[in-house]
Amino acid sequence: MTRPAILIGVGGTGQWVLTYIKRDLLEINDFKLPANVRLLSFDTVPQVTAQTHKGDEKEKEVKIGSIKLDKDMEFIHLGGNVFNLAREVANGNAPYVGGWFDANYFIQNIPPANFALDSGAGGLRPFGRIAIFKDLMRPSDSKVWLKLQESIRAVRSTVAENNQLEVILVGSLVGGTGAGMFIDIALLARALAQNIVGANYHLSGFLLLPSAFKGTTGAALERNTKAKTFAAMRELDRFMIVDEKFGLREIQYSSAGATQKIQVSKRLFDACYLIEGARDSRSLDSVPVENGVYPSIADSISFILDEQSGKRYAEDDRVNVAGLQAQHPGEPRYHSLGTFTLRVPIYYMKQQRAYQLSKQLVEALTKPRINVQTGRVVGLEANLNEEIGLGQPGSAEVFSFLSGDRLEYRGETAYNTGFNPFLAQVINRYLGSAQKGEMIKMFAQGSLANAKLIKDDVNNWLTGYLVMGNSQEAEKMADDVGVVVREVVQAVIPTPKALKISNPKGVGPMVQATDEFITSQIGVELANGERAGGRFSDALKRGHVFHLNRFSSLLRIWLLKTLNGNEGTDPLKAKAGKIGYAINLLEGLIQEFNTALEFLDKIDAERAKAAIEAMARADLQRREDKVFQEARRRIIFGLFVDPKVHTNNNQYLASAQKMLALMRDQILHDQLVQTIREQIRYCNSALQQLNEWTIQLVKGDNPTSRISLRENLENGLGKANESNEIDGKLQAVRLSVQRPEGEIQQELEQELRHFLETIHWDVKLEESYNETRVKVELFFKPKVAEGEAEKKIPLAIEPGGLVAPQQSLVDYNSQTTRELSRTYFSDLERRNSVAELVSDNFTLDELASELRLNSAPLYRQTSLGNPPEGVQSGALKKSGFVRVTVPDIGERAGVVSKKIDEIVDKFRSNAIFDVQKYGSQDAAKLTAITVDNLVANFDFDMWQECREAYVKAISSNDNRQNPRTMHTFPAEGFAVEYELKVSEKLGKGYRTFHPKVVTILEDANRTRQFLFCCMYGLVGYRETPYSNDQFFTWQLNLPERPGDEPRPIHLTWPADGHLSQAVKEERESIFAALNTFVLSGQDQRPGGAMVISYDRVKRALDQKLGSFDESVEDVNLTTLNNELANLRAKFDYRSNWTFDAFEPAPARGLIAKLVSQEGIKRKDNSGDEFVLQEYKDLGDLFVIMLQEEIDRIKKLKNDRARARGY
Repeated sequence: MTRPAILIGVGGTGQWVLTYIKRDLLEINDFKLPANVRLLSFDTVPQVTAQTHKGDEKEKEVKIGSIKLDKDMEFIHLGGNVFNLAREVANGNAPYVGGWFDANYFIQNIPPANFALDSGAGGLRPFGRIAIFKDLMRPSDSKVWLKLQESIRAVRSTVAENNQLEVILVGSLVGGTGAGMFIDIALLARALAQNIVGANYHLSGFLLLPSAFKGTTGAALERNTKAKTFAAMRELDRFMIVDEKFGLREIQYSSAGATQKIQVSKRLFDACYLIEGARDSRSLDSVPVENGVYPSIADSISFILDEQSGKRYAEDDRVNVAGLQAQHPGEPRYHSLGTFTLRVPIYYMKQQRAYQLSKQLVEALTKPRINVQTGRVVGLEANLNEEIGLGQPGSAEVFSFLSGDRLEYRGETAYNTGFNPFLAQVINRYLGSAQKGEMIKMFAQGSLANAKLIKDDVNNWLTGYLVMGNSQEAEKMADDVGVVVREVVQAVIPTPKALKISNPKGVGPMVQATDEFITSQIGVELANGERAGGRFSDALKRGHVFHLNRFSSLLRIWLLKTLNGNEGTDPLKAKAGKIGYAINLLEGLIQEFNTALEFLDKIDAERAKAAIEAMARADLQRREDKVFQEARRRIIFGLFVDPKVHTNNNQYLASAQKMLALMRDQILHDQLVQTIREQIRYCNSALQQLNEWTIQLVKGDNPTSRISLRENLENGLGKANESNEIDGKLQAVRLSVQRPEGEIQQELEQELRHFLETIHWDVKLEESYNETRVKVELFFKPKVAEGEAEKKIPLAIEPGGLVAPQQSLVDYNSQTTRELSRTYFSDLERRNSVAELVSDNFTLDELASELRLNSAPLYRQTSLGNPPEGVQSGALKKSGFVRVTVPDIGERAGVVSKKIDEIVDKFRSNAIFDVQKYGSQDAAKLTAITVDNLVANFDFDMWQECREAYVKAISSNDNRQNPRTMHTFPAEGFAVEYELKVSEKLGKGYRTFHPKVVTILEDANRTRQFLFCCMYGLVGYRETPYSNDQFFTWQLNLPERPGDEPRPIHLTWPADGHLSQAVKEERESIFAALNTFVLSGQDQRPGGAMVISYDRVKRALDQKLGSFDESVEDVNLTTLNNELANLRAKFDYRSNWTFDAFEPAPARGLIAKLVSQEGIKRKDNSGDEFVLQEYKDLGDLFVIMLQEEIDRIKKLKNDRARARGY
């Protein structure tokens, strides 16, 4: 499990690195982000894009393959227009913003359109910072505050004392957005982490320097860009020396609420990594940053997040480095690192195989027919059913399907009736007949009305229709229908003679009975042309239902048997090519039935043409009329009934029978049409389902812009390949290793057979809107463990319960198929571990050398000499790590593990510093990391280069840069003002003050007050009795009221005994006293509650300096002259603060005393004395402040002298 982490990106750099990390996290976690990791990228642009640092390209979409940060969840937009806020600040509102944001300057010099931050901060760091203040003005709606808070709370449950929360910020010191945001975001993240998880967190920063972008821009960045970078570095330096006793104490972000004031009591980052593109070997400054530095940082962060390597690193090396850091308080020190990763592209291999195997499965099932020119699927092959024989289409099976007696499939039997075999024979004869017209005329005579056809089993439709099959159910149905069909008029209606009644009386009942019998047989015709009732009609309808039930069952069993294939057969043979084959059979059946309907339509037309039924009806009417006309006819003087009367009656009944037969024939004809049409409907229903599966699986649908599963998988495979191609561009920091492609393809063929074995089709007959439809379902039946319930995992061709509301059918099918495909290579990581592949493919010396050269820290140490005296140059500690694991690979595990140990040993011996091997949760990566720990800021070549650009920008007489456009805190702005004065008034070259000096310039007026308090004895380094001990502390002595004894406020207090000597000296130094006086304002004694009253300080100083106030008119010129002499005596004018031979202490001025008291050190090797840089800078600052006071008094003296006429 990944270690708990909040990963924060600021600006474009943050976006890129977080996207790389997201990709890595998805790869090792089955494409799901770990629940205990949150990604938050803050930027002023509204989309997931970043500036390219190129002149010809403004922005570039930030994504790696298909992976990018989710908008509003992982990518947080902080833009908007800040012009109104700037006007508010200019009008004196929001003073906590006005203290650092020079609103008047920006309003006067920047076009209003540039205040819209959605295009970025325009390279202006204050605009990057003001985006945060704009967001935080209403804490309840703040994206920054709420997202950070929500994220830390979300992972809190996984944080423990031995499992710290990693809070990691990534950004760049180049540009405006990230370089303007990083300090505040880090401070806010620390405040929230401290509040939510207590001390169980570690805050790291990864910050890029300009040379990282040289490979992207193709050239060095402009001088102004480097100058702004140094402005950010200066602020970083200052915040990196903050501790619980020194540095800025709080920052105000809003007028009320949770962000009104954020306490500052620790350095900005517990560990801060400065990353350049340049280094002495295998430099990355010619590699585009997104192909080199970004993925390298991502690899180092992955190392920290790894539950094995990260835990060891946090517990071992980080603790040792922290101990070293404590020995160098007040020094801004940084780390730098480099990484080199040997990587089995396991995620790509999983993705590739999932897409490939799924695509192969779909193509095997469907056997698509592809247009060579367009590459689009135009249909399915109909003749690739290997079980039947290649080359034979499904339509070839139409006759055997219609003629067969029964079909069986896995215990189910479906019987045929005699109708479709008879129909198939008739249509075959019709299609093969040379005398189709004669055949039509014969059938037009009617099966029941034509004496020749009544007993003709070949041409009698009724004979075919009454054959229901061989089952008992079929025989009973045939008997029931046959009884009705075999009823004839002559057998049912007796003549008067048979009834032995007189003919005149019997004729009427006979005719009436005949009409009633015919009506009982054929029913009555309704207004819509349909018939209702009628025993013959009803019998045929029962037969119709029976035929359809048998046909639909037969069709269902055929589809099941065909689509699923025979059990025990090679799955590829059983399942492949069946859909197109089935579609072709259904199309053949429909064509066969349509031919039958065409044949029946022609018969119907022939009947109408020949007027057969009309002639029969006329004959019946004539016979009926004759029966009544001659009913009383007698012979031999009327004694006997004329025999012709009986003949008339018999002829009438025969004519009625013929009419009934013709009407039955028509009803049978109509029923045949209806049955055939219903069978077509069943075929169409099944065909529609298979066609829909074809669309979903391989064909897609252009008119509706639906893409198929095959196309979706092709696109996914393309994106996976694109992602892998991206890896190909990362060879400078990531080298891919994998087995030969041939082996992979061989495995895929075997996996395809296993995968096809789990595919199953089901065919159901469902009632829908009062009619039965065929439903064809496709699902997987994955193998389950013994005793486990069978699983069915369906694919879908229509929306419903399977598919999520926002998910398309194709996405659901794709995801389902790919997830199941992955089960066939679940052990891919174990079989493709980087440890095994590396040990097999690299020699010991070759790999150890590559690891050492390619993982060198990403910075170039400055070639400039003369580092500040008293500060140790170079890295205080060098560390190397190899993160790798050897999985359980059987007997080879021991051999591979030994080889890896030998590689690490060789790397260690080549590196000449300790290299540790840590385990890893990721068997697909071997990462070598080299870290230079605690490097002084001046050791970075880019620090020196940017400082030079900064000095030129600040001090140049031509186009001098306004420091307020570069800096985001007031201290650095004040520092620049005094640095310029030191350069101009003391005749020294421009030098940037030490961060300690800059810190106390957060309030320059209070720093000046401290100096004058020292001059007039209000502040001093005095002996302090405490308990049974005595020691010296810096004290401020002010009477509460005039005439009272002064009550000391202790500006310093001896540090605890457990702290290092260096820390103790820091805590008791003049800088600690200045920090208390300027920033803290509180007595430093244990439990000390007294606070400095700056009003009282001002009154006390006014008493000392008040006689020189310009408002006092009666100042004595002699007094002014004396005070000038006194001030000069308070310090000496030495421009060189390297004291080779010190005068006795009493003879030195105040500043010399302050400097020499703490700032003079001795070199360990020679014993020569030198002054620490911060004390030189403090001395220069005090000289300027005193000089300004002297200049003020001199001006006052001259003004008074002129006023009095001297």
